[in-house]
Amino acid sequence: MAGPLEAGREPGRALVEGPAGARAGSATSDAGEHVIGRVLRSAAVSSGALFLLSVVLTSLPGAGAWERELFLLRAAAASLLVVAPVVRLIVAGTFLALHREWRYAAAALGILVMLAISVGLGYAH
Repeated sequence: MAGPLEAGREPGRALVEGPAGARAGSATSDAGEHVIGRVLRSAAVSSGALFLLSVVLTSLPGAGAWERELFLLRAAAASLLVVAPVVRLIVAGTFLALHREWRYAAAALGILVMLAISVGLGYAH
């Protein structure tokens, strides 16, 4: 039985609406969600493939000679997992700016600036 919040709601529609002026489930918001989902899935699958490749290469005879390359392969896989949320934020901020949601686009930009400052300070010390 449907609760009071779900009464009159179409199946599959969100209970919470998006930013002001955007209709929940509209084509543009769905396109943005698909792009973000594709970015995150691609990063996860690519990272998993790189980790798996490093495990397979480690099991081969003579893998000790490739120690540096295997380390770089694992580092690339881990870096993909770390960078994926930042790319998601860039994509989301871009979609918000394109749809003139300036407040949310500014928030995304502010977070990116704070990340850049923290990375810069981390390298400085």
